[in-house]
Amino acid sequence: RLSRPSDASPDRLVLVSPRRVDSRPYTQGTWFAQWMQWRAESRTLETPTLYRWTFNFLVLPDGSRSLGGMVVTRNYFQTIGVKPLHGREFTEAEASRPKVPATGIMLGYELWQSQFKGDPAIVGSAIRISRFPAPLTVVGVMPPGIRFLPDPANASEPNYDVNAPVDFWLSFTPDETQPRARGWNTIARLRDGATLSQAQAEMASFAARQGATEPDLANMTTAVRP
Repeated sequence: RLSRPSDASPDRLVLVSPRRVDSRPYTQGTWFAQWMQWRAESRTLETPTLYRWTFNFLVLPDGSRSLGGMVVTRNYFQTIGVKPLHGREFTEAEASRPKVPATGIMLGYELWQSQFKGDPAIVGSAIRISRFPAPLTVVGVMPPGIRFLPDPANASEPNYDVNAPVDFWLSFTPDETQPRARGWNTIARLRDGATLSQAQAEMASFAARQGATEPDLANMTTAVRP
């Protein structure tokens, strides 16, 4: 039974969030262009990962059940340092991409217990989620107690509860031909030897460079916080 590895170092995890320099609210989240630069050029952060909150319904023979979940890039579990309790992580083919929906789903432990009676045989089976054209294959089940990370853009949604256990995860592959796409959140790890203040300074430098060439990113900086 695999859960959090002993070397996961949760104290090295940081949220990386674009912010206005005038401190006015900003809920547009990370642009793909920002994420691509951080991934390619950062010397203080490793495995920057995109995520956001989502809401859906588990379709059942006798009705449906509302679910809160996360859409994440495939390195999400590597970044947070948690492995599946049963099954495996997503493959590239199971992630959504432009005009191609996801085909795999990861279940939260609590949903697995309450809806599927903790049956390990659910891995490899297919379940129906509303708004998806075909059933999704359950690729794994995560350990108990995994909750959401903050998603300011969705915080006003009536079903948003950052303290709730995550019911499911879906994976997506960012469309790097659309650098202005936005609305995501970022979590990353400090590289070995890097400090929080060094990461903050580097991200502020990146933000200044981006703002100089992209008017919509002018007057923006990037906050790095544990």
